[in-house]
Amino acid sequence: MAPDTFRPTPEALARYRESFGPDRYSAEHGRLRLVVINSTSIDRPELVPAERAANLEFLEAELAAADRLDQIPIVCSHHQWFLDAHHPAASLALAPEQRQTLGEIAQTGKLQTLLAGHIHGNAVDSMDGLQQITTTAVG
Repeated sequence: MAPDTFRPTPEALARYRESFGPDRYSAEHGRLRLVVINSTSIDRPELVPAERAANLEFLEAELAAADRLDQIPIVCSHHQWFLDAHHPAASLALAPEQRQTLGEIAQTGKLQTLLAGHIHGNAVDSMDGLQQITTTAVG
């Protein structure tokens, strides 16, 4: 599997937002709260530390809001937070230090479901009560 070569920069993120709109947002449907984060800025924190911090703060706030409103949060992240060590794409999951930070936020925010795509294949993994469902591209 080829390495992830995209390098987020403030300029690249600005171009994305100008073309497509926000790269982190939430939506509600009934009791569901869908929370979309920009995992690329979390995956490469040394390149865009302020963006990483903003994504983590946004995630914490959205999970707290879901809890306060008795909603079921589902987070969408391009990158897998974790993959089974035997998975062929395991090296493409977030680095352990990023995974730990997100895991702590997930535990505090009572997150149980994460949707991801990055590896362009299907996988279901669980860690500390968090189920991660990875699917191929859909369009």
